[in-house]
Amino acid sequence: MAAKSIHLLEMEKHFLYLPLYFAKSQRFFGYLPKDIQVEIDPCDDHTDKSTYAQMMSDSSDYRDIVMAITDPIQVFNTPLTAKRKPAILATLVTNSGFWAINHGTHGKIEGFRGLGKFDRVVAYGPGTTSYDIAMRVVHDSGKRVSPSEFIDVVAPGMELSHFSTLTPDQNAFALSPNVLRIEDMYQDGKVKIELPLGITPEYNDVLVTALVTYNEYATRNPEIIQGVVMGIQKALLMTRRESPGVIQFAQNHFYFAQRSAGAIRMAIEAGVFPPDVKVAKSHWKQAAKAFYEAKHTDTPWTTAEEQIMEDYYGECIQPYEHIAERAIKRVSVVTTIEEEDTVKGKPRRQNAYWNVIAPFTVALMGIIATNYIDRSAVIILLIVSLSAWGITRMVKHVDYVKYVFWISLILGVLITPLPWLISHLHEKLEIILPIGIGFFVAALTTGIEYAKSLKE
Repeated sequence: MAAKSIHLLEMEKHFLYLPLYFAKSQRFFGYLPKDIQVEIDPCDDHTDKSTYAQMMSDSSDYRDIVMAITDPIQVFNTPLTAKRKPAILATLVTNSGFWAINHGTHGKIEGFRGLGKFDRVVAYGPGTTSYDIAMRVVHDSGKRVSPSEFIDVVAPGMELSHFSTLTPDQNAFALSPNVLRIEDMYQDGKVKIELPLGITPEYNDVLVTALVTYNEYATRNPEIIQGVVMGIQKALLMTRRESPGVIQFAQNHFYFAQRSAGAIRMAIEAGVFPPDVKVAKSHWKQAAKAFYEAKHTDTPWTTAEEQIMEDYYGECIQPYEHIAERAIKRVSVVTTIEEEDTVKGKPRRQNAYWNVIAPFTVALMGIIATNYIDRSAVIILLIVSLSAWGITRMVKHVDYVKYVFWISLILGVLITPLPWLISHLHEKLEIILPIGIGFFVAALTTGIEYAKSLKE
């Protein structure tokens, strides 16, 4: 049966979406129906607003897009009277995944409002979380400048490059979620991490990025929705545990790979990766409040606005809470062994029945062979074949078994014919031939094991 692709839209490729990317690389750990394949596509406009709008659109141009990774406050752009309503399924990023970085020449910044001491901020454009944060700096610090005078708008992914062109005397800072590049620049002494926004009262316990779909798709495809959320839940647990498999995947998937472990740790310390996928009501309220206060300077957060937040929670989050709860319950706490089970997108080898009987089978063949050939030749054959098998017992991952198989096969092909190709080696036939055959036996046993591992 041909795989059916479903498309998930993202604003831009971000390191903080690591659990999602890792889950996809592992085919969502088998939680999805077997005929479903997830594709992650970038939004052309690179804004949360456009990402959300395209996912919610009923236009034929976007009919394949059924889920999105976006700032969940975008749901306020859909009236609750609409037939197609958003469904917020899972938390991906909390505690504002942005860091304020500068050249380190400014005095100590005291909290979020202290960012108003800078003359410029490098941020993304309107329709993004970055821009909303920059606007809130303007409002909260009481700066008497227009947004265009304070905010240098750049395309997502360009904020650190643009900041690198600014000199310390320009008194600027950059807002960036690119924790991997920040870690690289920080370790090289190029920037100072002024403020992780996730630790500030204004952006702590805030739901920043969520997995969102729409009510019709969630109702029609419960198995797909559940499988995706469960896959993210497991990947999230492994990420927070700094699993070797996750770190190695990050090193293969992103630039500045040597900084992956440090970047993951920095994100964990800032509380960016949540403990589980459930959308906490307190996080949702904080996100709604931060969104409101970034846009309204003169009107305080009121009970009326809180009621609107409650209405959206009741319509767009609460009906789907059971999906996250089931994922948390069914995805057991990842053990140390499980964390080691995935490297380079391949599962670790399992202890199959063949692993137990292989050495005894080869040894039995050797005993029988002593009736027909010299005993020393049998000993050589057993040593070579069982040594290769022993190596596969000590290595952990499928790829390494594959390498042992190919090395054994190549050596068998090269060594076996030597006594007939080189005349003076013919007298060593009783030594060389068992070595060559031993490598063939090793290739056979490791080849069978590799094939069985792939099926598992």
